[in-house]
Parts: sequence; structure tokens; C-alpha cells
Amino acid sequence: MRFITCLGLGLLILYGSAVVSSEDLIQSVESGDLEQVKSILELGNINIDHIDENRGTALHIAAKSGSLAIVRLLTAKNADVSLVYGKSQSSALHLAAREGHLDIVEHLIEIGADTELKDKKGETPIFAAILKNRTDVIDALIEKGASLEVISRFKDTPTYKAVALGKTEAAELLLANNAPLSIPRVVETKCAKCHGIDGRSNAPFSPNLASMGQQYLRQQFEHFQSGARNHPKKTSRLVNGISTTVLSKLVKYYSEKPPISLETDPNAMVLGKLIYETACLDCHSVDGAATKISMPRLAGQNAEYLAIQMRAYRDGSRNNDIDGVMREASSELTDNEILNLTTYLQGL
Repeated sequence: MRFITCLGLGLLILYGSAVVSSEDLIQSVESGDLEQVKSILELGNINIDHIDENRGTALHIAAKSGSLAIVRLLTAKNADVSLVYGKSQSSALHLAAREGHLDIVEHLIEIGADTELKDKKGETPIFAAILKNRTDVIDALIEKGASLEVISRFKDTPTYKAVALGKTEAAELLLANNAPLSIPRVVETKCAKCHGIDGRSNAPFSPNLASMGQQYLRQQFEHFQSGARNHPKKTSRLVNGISTTVLSKLVKYYSEKPPISLETDPNAMVLGKLIYETACLDCHSVDGAATKISMPRLAGQNAEYLAIQMRAYRDGSRNNDIDGVMREASSELTDNEILNLTTYLQGL
């Protein structure tokens, strides 16, 4: 009786009849050995679609690792491109899209992989590509007709997912292709905790954004992004994940909200008005709505927030004002004068 081994795999061959398992195939794919995979497939007695609970099928492994040659071998032997596995219930197309293997994505779609197949979260392969900002893959999926309006189990669209994760390049690409985006939902998750869904802040030390000029808001966003303006908590981190187009939509959203009117201390109104008319009127107008689009609306602003900013200008810890105007205007003001001034502005 004659026994030999095949290609160093330790595969037992008895009179030319090889005994191999699906696990042998999976291990060969994992090792990336094209010749071993080819030899096993040529035997013809392997369940090519065997699913390992942790690793998936041989096709899943090859798609994730980026071996187009092995993927082609497997699909030529009719490996099922629709199979999903594991807790995520991901398909081979999901995995290739997430890892950015454009050539494999294109091949799988060419042979019939479904661009609308959903994983456990109800997310299609375009969501997977968004996870790691794979814009070339997103572009290819769009070209192949992938839906941009699909909604996941968590009510996310692809564009919202990109914005929520701070994947700015992906978000810009999707929006350029007219993908829908709910700005109120972006506001709810990115801004509302501090600034309210309607632009009315939820804390006296946070600014109201309602009816604020678009140019001023955009400027402040950009200053946070560049580091020209700092925030002790999380504003800088949040705005760094917002793309140019989304930023334009956000500032437009808040600028269109109706102005806010707040109660204030009537005893401070007279003194505050005198200070305002002396130091602030030229830039911020009689009604506090600003004379220039590059200036902020002060009317109805939280006095505590305004006082924090005035003191920061005065001591130089905030210095992103145009030509140092605010630093100069606040340099001689006492704490009590700042209190009266900001109390007056809150009541406008």
C-alpha cells in the first residue's frame, strides 16, 4: 500500500485518493498559499462553503485578507458570495469593503454579490466601507448602484453614519452624490447636549446659537478645528469630525432658528446699557444683533457665558478676535462692569 504527502500539507493520499478537510482549506487560505489552495480545490471533495464560527468560510477569510487570486480561485469553484457568519453576520463583500480591498469588491460585485445585503445591524457593505473611510470603495459601490438611502436597524443612513463617526472624507463623498442627511439628527447627537436642538443652550456657561450669523458661526467652528480657539471640554474634539459641507448645513440650521429672549436683572440694565453704548455699539448695533456678518449676535445671550468670554479676552487667554478688537474693548473693564454689561445683553 503506497502513502505519500501532498505539497507539504501532510495530506494523506492513498492510491491517488486524497483525504482532506474543509479545515485544511481554511488554513491554507489563512496562510495565503495560493498553490496549496489550488491543489486542495483540484481534489474536488471539499465543502468550499464550510463556515467556521469564528473565521467564516474560506471566501470570507480571503476577502478580508485581500488575496484577490485566492478569491478568484474560490469563486471559480462556485463559493457562495451570499453567505454570512459570526455575530456581525458579515458577508465577504462587507469584509472586503471594510478593509478597503477595492479589487475584491469589484470582483465580488461582478459575479453577483449583493450590494444591499444587510448584516446584523442592518448595514450594507457601504456602511462597512465608511468605518475606515474607504472612499475608493464607497465610490465603486455608488457606481455599482448601492443605495445611499438605506436605513440600518439603528435608523442610520450611510451619510449620518459617516458624520457620527467623524469620517469627513466619506461624508463629503456621499453628500456630493446627493446622499440624504438629517441635520436635526446630527444636531441632536453632536450639538444639542450643550446648545439645544433649537439653539437654546442647556447650561448658562454654554452659548445660545439660535439666530447667530452664519459667517461668525463658521469662523468659530473653524477656529476650534484649527486650535485658534480652545475649549476645556469637548467642543474641539466634536468639530474636528465635521466636514466642510456638514458644517455649512449646521451653521445654516442654527442661523435660521428664531432669536432667544431671556429674563435678566432689571437693576443691572441701566448700568449695563451705558457700558454697552460706550464700548460695544459700533460693532454690535443698538439691538445687539451685530452690524457685520462676521460679528456675533449678543442679544439674548447667556450672561454667564458672555462674562467668561469677556474675562478671557481681557486676560488674553482668548485671542481669536479680529484685529484684537475684543481684547482692547475688554482690557479696562472691571469684573463688576462685565457683570452689568453681560446681564444687560442677556435681557436684550
